[in-house]
Amino acid sequence: MHSVIGTKAFGRSWSQPKWLSQHDHPTTLHTLHQRSLSPSRKRPSPRQTSALLLDLVHNPSPSQQSFAQTLCALSPDIATTVELAKQFHRMMRERDASAWLLWREAARKSPLHHFAVQLQRDEAAVRAALTLPWSTGPVEGHIHRLKLIKRQMYGRGRPTPQWAEMDDLTKNAEDPVLGDR
Repeated sequence: MHSVIGTKAFGRSWSQPKWLSQHDHPTTLHTLHQRSLSPSRKRPSPRQTSALLLDLVHNPSPSQQSFAQTLCALSPDIATTVELAKQFHRMMRERDASAWLLWREAARKSPLHHFAVQLQRDEAAVRAALTLPWSTGPVEGHIHRLKLIKRQMYGRGRPTPQWAEMDDLTKNAEDPVLGDR
């Protein structure tokens, strides 16, 4: 009963994907299905796409370059966001405090609006990061090392007894490739 009601109310069955109901022509469905099966048409993940757009991929292939150019050409918002992200990265890396105000105003008129507003709320910290030579990087390593020591002291940094038993079993087992160890 719910499948009949769902089909009449929403124009598609519950098991049918929403995008499928938007394409009624059989050749269109067949073409979409063939494209999805083609191994050369595999879409990159969002993480891979952002790395490609931000030039974090070393020696991208021609197909990756054309994908990034096409994506930016099809969506002005993506092109604007990519350009502002590159400017922000350059500004932080070179500690260019003079570019902060221009970047902030441009970002407030873009899809990065919320990010720019959050940075503006703590503008003193942003200016300090851009102008002062100090960094907490060296301290972070020491803090991480101290936390590891503390966890080991309280027993959370050691392997569990089950892992210890597995280690004992694997030490006594014969390696099928190398023989006895």
